Amino acid sequence: MLSLIGTIVVGLVVGLIARALKPGDDSMGLIMTIILGIAGSLLAGYAGRALGWYQPGQAAGWIASIIGAIILLTTFAVQHRGILQAARLQMILAIAALLPVIMFLIFQRTFLNSAGMGGAVKG
Repeated sequence: MLSLIGTIVVGLVVGLIARALKPGDDSMGLIMTIILGIAGSLLAGYAGRALGWYQPGQAAGWIASIIGAIILLTTFAVQHRGILQAARLQMILAIAALLPVIMFLIFQRTFLNSAGMGGAVKG
């Protein structure tokens, strides 16, 4: 029972943050915001496991969950407001979603390789 309540609270927080970060008017109630946050977490967990970031059964992190919820909000905006109005927003969100990945790759190449921990097996 506490797990369900925790899921609902996390979904509410993630949904509220995603709605605050995404520009535009998203007219949805409290229950839809909770569902948005939970669905964003599920999307982030699924994508993270597919990309090898998370182990099976491991929950997605807060930032990934918020990005997943923003992706769902953008998809909703495209379907309901038309492609031309949401195209610019999608481009901005795509860049924002890729920045952490690019920064991680740069960090990995710069700092881990210079410290000899780059993960490459030397023969």
